[in-house]
Parts: sequence; structure tokens; C-alpha cells
Amino acid sequence: MSTEETKRIALEWIKLVDESQFDKLKALAVPGANWWVNGLTSKASMAGDALYTTRIDNLASFRTTLKSLELTTRDIIVEGNTAILETDVLGTSHDGKVYRNNVMMKFVMDSTSEEGNLKIREIREYVDLLAMFEFLGITI
Repeated sequence: MSTEETKRIALEWIKLVDESQFDKLKALAVPGANWWVNGLTSKASMAGDALYTTRIDNLASFRTTLKSLELTTRDIIVEGNTAILETDVLGTSHDGKVYRNNVMMKFVMDSTSEEGNLKIREIREYVDLLAMFEFLGITI
């Protein structure tokens, strides 16, 4: 497993999110890939495990609430098939409300895809859900 390829995929992933290329994002993962988000499922419906493709659909929906979105990669650490990515998020809603957050994501890659290419098997996302809820006007 190539550390360089793992890094390339993680950075490509964040670039595609920044560009709202959701179909291309789906192609970066193996079928049945998992995406876990921190938080208590009793307080945040988006917390816990979900299929990667479901999360991409949710991300596409969230993107429609934003007039602009800018992702800035702060750092990436890669070892073998695992990448840890730290990203700053800055968005503006259609009515001018500002969304700021910092996200840490752990990507685990898998080389057992049908094509034999390295693809995402699992994502673990650590995000400030309170900042997201405040932006969306959700009280918990």
C-alpha cells in the first residue's frame, strides 16, 4: 500500500468536496464504505455510522444551504493506508450568515476494490457539531 497514493486520494477527496463534485466523491470509495461522525446519536441524527454514499448525499444537500464554501487543508499526516486530514471550513449562507468549523478526518484506504485501485473504506469525522447546529438554527 502506497503512502503517496493514500495522501493523493485524501487530498483529492477534499478538493472534490470544495468543488462540489459529489458523483466523483462517490467513485473514490469501495462499495459499502462506512463514514462515522462524532457525537451522541441521541442528540445529533448525523452522528454515528452511515454508508459513505448516504453521507455524500447529505453533504450535497448541506452544500445547497451555502452560497459559498471554502475548505483549507491545515495538515495531513499519512502512514500506509491511513491519512489524517485537518481542514478549516468557511462558508456563507445565501442570506449572509457565516459558517466556520474545523474538521479532523481519518481516512482508511482499501486496495481490494474490483479495479484493484486504492479506495476509501472508512472515514471517521471529528467536527464541532455545535457550530454546525448554530449555523443551521438547530437547538439541542
